[in-house]
Formats: sequence, C-alpha cells, structure tokens
Amino acid sequence: MSLRDVDLSILRWLTCDHDPAWAELPAYLVDDEWFGGAVFTLLWLLVALGRRSRARAMPVLLAIVLAVGVGHGLREVIWRVAPRARPANTFPADKVLTGPFQRGTCASRPDAIVSRSYPPKSPSFPSSHTITAGCIAAALAYGSRWVGVLAWLYAGLVGLGRLWWTKHWPSDVVGSLVLSAALGAVAWRIAVPLDARIRGTRIPGAAPPGAGGAPP
Repeated sequence: MSLRDVDLSILRWLTCDHDPAWAELPAYLVDDEWFGGAVFTLLWLLVALGRRSRARAMPVLLAIVLAVGVGHGLREVIWRVAPRARPANTFPADKVLTGPFQRGTCASRPDAIVSRSYPPKSPSFPSSHTITAGCIAAALAYGSRWVGVLAWLYAGLVGLGRLWWTKHWPSDVVGSLVLSAALGAVAWRIAVPLDARIRGTRIPGAAPPGAGGAPP
C-alpha cells in the first residue's frame, strides 16, 4: 500500500465514513487564525504567570518567533523546490464532492474525494496552519510541561481541522508537526543564551528537557 493510499483512506474515514454534525464548529474555530492566536496567547500567559515557569516566559517568546520565522522560511523553500498537490487537486473535477448534496453521496463514490471547500492554489506540504501551531507548541513546552501538553493538543486539533477541510494530506500534517518539534528544539537552544545576553543575566533552570527539564 502506497503513502497516497494510506492518506486517502484516512481522509475518507474523516470526511465520509465519520462525519458528525457537531464537528463543523470546532473545525471552524481551529482553522481561524484569530482564535488560535487567542489560545496561544493565553497559554503563554500561563507560562509567564506561573511561579516556577515565569523566568522562562521571555526565552519562550523568543523561541516562538525564531521557530515560526524559520519554519515559514523552510515552508516557502519546500513549496518552491518540491511542491505537493493538494488532495482535491489530484482528482478530476467530477470526482471532487463539494456541496452538501454531493458530499452525501460519498458512501457510494469510493472513486471520489470529499472537499468541504475549494483547495488553495499553494502546495500541500508543509501545512502553514499546522507548522505555525506546532512551532508555538514546541516552544511553549520548554516553558512548562503541562502548558506544553495543552499546546501540543491544540496543535494536533489544528492539523486535524486541516484534514476535515481536506486542505492537506494526513502525511502533510504529521510531517509538519515533526518538523515543528525539531525547529522548536533548535529555537529554544538559541533563545536561552540570546535572552540571557539581552538581559545580562543567567536564566535559572533554563536548560532544555534532558538537561534538567522544564518545570512541571
């Protein structure tokens, strides 16, 4: 079974075989950039206000800026060098089920794909939404483990929402999250000494997990 076959089977399960009516509102919310910004701002504030994590708030903020900036730079390079077509763009127009009536026939159309909105013209991998959320979650995890868990959970929901809209292949989302985790780790290692140099102080307990770990 090829990667495309696995991707298609997961997309079909999400968009046709398992399509509860209540999923639409959460999918709208996690797809909204303003809503996501509010969620991550709140999570950063939890780091900044935490008794044991507040010293890490500024390094976390620097790591977020670094990881997201580099992440989108890499995204742009990958889009130009190795563009991957969006799922719906790989099917003929008559096999893309868009409207409510068409989507209702998906069970009898195994050769078709559900697309709840028209696919963007930009490439599919990596996912802009997912890599943004993943980079922020990766940086937040170095500020506080439990905040990191919440942040990664939200980043996962963002990726799941992109699949619900059929904007990306499942492997795009998984790859974007893995790339985000790596970028977050590198950004943190840069952000800690950078913040210390800016403030002229040493950040207490600033070593990344594995060298002391983040506070619980």
